[in-house]
Amino acid sequence: MTNVTPLRPPRPESSRKARLWVPRGLRLDDAAAYVGVSRNTFLRWVEEGLMPPAKRIIRRGEREGVVVWDREALDAAFDAIGETESACASRNSFDED
Repeated sequence: MTNVTPLRPPRPESSRKARLWVPRGLRLDDAAAYVGVSRNTFLRWVEEGLMPPAKRIIRRGEREGVVVWDREALDAAFDAIGETESACASRNSFDED
């Protein structure tokens, strides 16, 4: 009789549970992806005031901290852009004869 290793069900790729929520504070790359633009475009929009500035969270005993963008502030800023840009959508040059 030969030794046979019993089959086991495959293990999930991650032992952590899947996250079903979006974090409130987003790092730079996540904030840019959340809005749907590149990192450079997002930083330009922050400089131009189209997107809110970042928040620096510093815990006691730390020097640098973490820089994050508030997801709800991003939502509000993105909604405001949509309101001002929606008027431009009706004046599309491709629609002109």
